Amino acid sequence: VAAPRKDPLKVAMLIVAPKGLAGSAPGWHDAFAVLAHSVRVAAQRSAHTMELIALVPDTLPAQAKEQQAFEKLGIKFMSVPIPVPLSQVENRQGAEILTGALGEYEQLKYYGAALDNYDRAVVMDADVMVLKPIDELLEATTMPYAASGVYDH
Repeated sequence: VAAPRKDPLKVAMLIVAPKGLAGSAPGWHDAFAVLAHSVRVAAQRSAHTMELIALVPDTLPAQAKEQQAFEKLGIKFMSVPIPVPLSQVENRQGAEILTGALGEYEQLKYYGAALDNYDRAVVMDADVMVLKPIDELLEATTMPYAASGVYDH
């Protein structure tokens, strides 16, 4: 583990939200609210600054309503295109992989690597709680453009 940093990192905490919030099943509103609260509490005890951002596909209807719903919870709204729509995936194995779980919406996670206006990006699903500051994880590398991943830890 690297030595603690003296200057705070600017961290994007990205939530993958393929169905948005306003149009989601009732329990998902609570999940987003709990996640937002948990990130705010952890951020208060962190040495770094965190911004919570929902990644929503630009094909989702009622974008203004979705933005308003997320911002009401203190979550910034980012509407983005799916990098490669499933209908354009020519490789059979790639298409099979993208039909599971979130389907083509899994690709929303790629946007974490594109946010060069942040020092770090943490990409997570909406059914997550941050129980304490994650400074050790954020400080684990000082290399630019490094990527780390944890699958359902």
